[in-house]
Amino acid sequence: MAVITHCASDSNPTSDYTPKQNGLQYLALCRVFSTILAFHRTRLGGRYHLILLVMQALLRPLFIPFQANQASSKETYTAIHAKAYSHLLLQLADPPLSSVSSRNRKKSSEHHSLNDPTKIAKSMAGQHLHYLIMTYCDCQLNGRLTQEVREKLRPGIWAVLDVISQETMRVMNAGMDKAGRAVWRGLYEEWRRDGRGAGRGR
Repeated sequence: MAVITHCASDSNPTSDYTPKQNGLQYLALCRVFSTILAFHRTRLGGRYHLILLVMQALLRPLFIPFQANQASSKETYTAIHAKAYSHLLLQLADPPLSSVSSRNRKKSSEHHSLNDPTKIAKSMAGQHLHYLIMTYCDCQLNGRLTQEVREKLRPGIWAVLDVISQETMRVMNAGMDKAGRAVWRGLYEEWRRDGRGAGRGR
């Protein structure tokens, strides 16, 4: 995953790649990480710090820096890239049972109890993904999203917020500066109004 993080950091509009190369590399990195989450998530265990590094590295390039001129940032990342990232968010916050269950585990009704692996995975995600929301808010202070990118990101962002507890949100809010809290307040209100529960099943 360190390689994905490194490559994602290099796939921003300021690198030596052309916009088309940046875009293609970004999609390839998303596909690789999606495969890791789909087939090897149980092996990652509690290594959420590594997952967060990858997700933060893949999130930042979607924002157009305020100081960037239009020509240098145009058409680098579009709806297709945002959709690929949103899919990763959904895999983390609303994972299918197949990705969080041991493949050699016997199927039985007891797996639908309080030890349901999907519920455990969502709870684990909710304990860590608030750091990603903080990064999202910070990125909005330094750049902007195109409308199409913002719209494609919403299902994934809403799914992440759905699994974060109110207590964790309060802690997250307390850990932000004044500008960050203002961005978070706007995102929170939008989620409460339009997105609460909407990320599920997308």
